[in-house]
Amino acid sequence: MNTKQHALGVLGVLCLGVVLVVPTGILRYAQNDTSVPSVLGGSPGRVRALQDNPNPPENTVKLIFIHHSTGGNWLANPNEEQPSGGLGIALRDNNYYVSATNYGWGPDAIGDRTDIPNWPEWFTGPNRATILNALYRENGQNVGGFGAWSRLSTNPGGENEIIVFKSCFPNSDLYGNPDDPPLSEPNDELTVGNAKAVYNNILAYFATRQDKLFVVITAPPLMESETAPDRAANARALNNWLVNEWLRGYAYRNVAVFDYYNVLTSNGGNADTNDAGAESGNHHRWWNGAVQHIQTAGDNDSAYPSGDSHPSSAGQRKATGEFVSLLNVFYHRWRSGPSQVTPSATATRTPTRTATRSATPSITAMQTTSASATPPTATSTARPSATRTASVTPSGEQARPIYLPLILKAGRPPTTPTATLRSTAHPTSTATSQASQEVTIQRGSFGEVRDAYIWASEPDYTGNSESLYTGRYDENYKMTLLRFELSSLPAGATVEIARLSIYQSEGGGERLVRAYRITQDWGEDSITWNTFTLGDMTVRGSFSAQGQGWKTVEITALVQEWMDGSANHGLALHDEAAGASEYEVYYSSEHEGQDLRPKLYIRWR
Repeated sequence: MNTKQHALGVLGVLCLGVVLVVPTGILRYAQNDTSVPSVLGGSPGRVRALQDNPNPPENTVKLIFIHHSTGGNWLANPNEEQPSGGLGIALRDNNYYVSATNYGWGPDAIGDRTDIPNWPEWFTGPNRATILNALYRENGQNVGGFGAWSRLSTNPGGENEIIVFKSCFPNSDLYGNPDDPPLSEPNDELTVGNAKAVYNNILAYFATRQDKLFVVITAPPLMESETAPDRAANARALNNWLVNEWLRGYAYRNVAVFDYYNVLTSNGGNADTNDAGAESGNHHRWWNGAVQHIQTAGDNDSAYPSGDSHPSSAGQRKATGEFVSLLNVFYHRWRSGPSQVTPSATATRTPTRTATRSATPSITAMQTTSASATPPTATSTARPSATRTASVTPSGEQARPIYLPLILKAGRPPTTPTATLRSTAHPTSTATSQASQEVTIQRGSFGEVRDAYIWASEPDYTGNSESLYTGRYDENYKMTLLRFELSSLPAGATVEIARLSIYQSEGGGERLVRAYRITQDWGEDSITWNTFTLGDMTVRGSFSAQGQGWKTVEITALVQEWMDGSANHGLALHDEAAGASEYEVYYSSEHEGQDLRPKLYIRWR
């Protein structure tokens, strides 16, 4: 082929796919060379790769990091009390003036709510102007109890220019299927399809703020014992989507992703030894003069547990080393002028996706998408078009610049329930497809519901009240029990989806509350800690305890078991990871606000 290639440039074509690596030098292709567009997704033409810059900004840049405990540990200076990543020091030494949010921060304590389904509240919700005005002007460190971190002594003034935001590891317990498409509108579910809908939703706002750089940090992985292989595979699939697909068709350079999840899924032999600097493993980094997103280790679980899913210091320090240079690269891309082109064409190496761990890698290449020179309007509400057009269109002999890919895109004791069952009006079943019907069972609206809590500290107490609990109210567990009467559904119905929703009014943290099938009959006014046994320890679903509001857990398989004839004694909610005085409070079916009572949504045919 007619190729002029800088000595450092490498183009590899493999039987499994195509890899394009362009180091800091310049790689040029002759006008009639047709091999490049097969990688970049454009028409045959002359391509010039501009040099990326992994060095710190010349002038101090203000950055704010939205996080909770894992992010706080990542920022923290080295210490003996808890994991630390030294990210604060590294950002300081790279000329970033760093502030942060934490639990309790901001208007209506929005800092409590950083799960993936919460991001629209921050960026596109009705109170976004108030929230973002506070966020862009925040100058505090808001360390919380997660470790002090150092920063530059002089505030350069003005608003925060870089917005870094991250959800925590409970968000890697994703339901659905790896290839689920985005939902049309986001909701409160922790599923692959809804997570994609959330990121599409907030991207529309990002397009209106070219004066800000938004950096998504993918949620860290869960340790193996705290998730299931299919849900860990879903988390891997979502993060690969964010890296490889989410920004296709996005015409601007003010959004990036750092794959924190991927970085934390390989180590140097154990959780206290990282593989920073290794040729192999799972990385997202600046490597040999190019951005590299690679996965050669097949695990989808955390390689750095620290007793729970909080990453160890070794994992956090690997992430620091890989993130900061990439942040510099994207900062310089963003600041280099108007959006001429869309970053693309970096090869991402990932193992073949299965619900079990596989170490067999496959190699795929991102395609370049066209970039518009027309800025977005401030009223943009839809995601920028993802239509792929010819992104490398030569004009005579003049070379057109293409920026090579920036894939920065990165138990509680139960209490006693009352046995009283209350029934109300008949449900209205509406057709959602030709053969499907749906119903929501909620006391005071339709159907019979019983709920109660039990508590190990008062083992003979029956907790039939306006509140339900999980976690440890003191040293001992509380557990919530619920049962929804399903006799209104026809026997043998095929359950398409079933979702339990419960409103969390207080407490919480970066833990998972898990759902278990109850195997004994019980009553709201008679069940106690001493009379209850959790006979089935199979986890049937979970939700994040972080923040307040509606919590939803998909229990489709469990409801199907009940419809197929298994005894329906309900389910128990248990926060086994809670420490002393760490707990959650929920509204029960006794709560005066009918709309806030526990509910079960079922769609069946």
